[in-house]
Amino acid sequence: MPFATAGQWDELPFAAFARGFDEFIFPYFADNARTFASAGPRKQPMFAALARAGELRHSEFNALDVASAAWAFAKVCQREKALFAALARAAKLHLSGFNAQSLANTAWAFATASQQDLALFVVLARASKLRLGEFIVQHLANTAWSIVTTNHQDEALFA
Repeated sequence: MPFATAGQWDELPFAAFARGFDEFIFPYFADNARTFASAGPRKQPMFAALARAGELRHSEFNALDVASAAWAFAKVCQREKALFAALARAAKLHLSGFNAQSLANTAWAFATASQQDLALFVVLARASKLRLGEFIVQHLANTAWSIVTTNHQDEALFA
């Protein structure tokens, strides 16, 4: 039996993904999005499939899923508006589950992906202010950059 080439091995997870998304991949949606993001932007079809699934099943996400998926899509310059709108809805539903890092990462991801969801940035800014004592310098920098990048004016947050 011949061995698979490097390119064939590279495509095996994606063939399995197409056949068994709901059973195998979806329960680990955010983990898989981060893994595929680490592989780089060359997996466009994979991200398109993940985006569609995320749009359909965003109500099953928790705060970490939202932050991780948003980060992964932004990291590889995937800007599917429908997915980010679904992630924003899920974020608003699970805001109490966000910690300082997930708040900062979500803000960074939406700003990086040029997603101008003002209502999301308002709730992220308010939640960030409540958790300000938990933020490290990197969280503060990412959140401030995100708010400025999206032209969100929140004087109370910057006071």
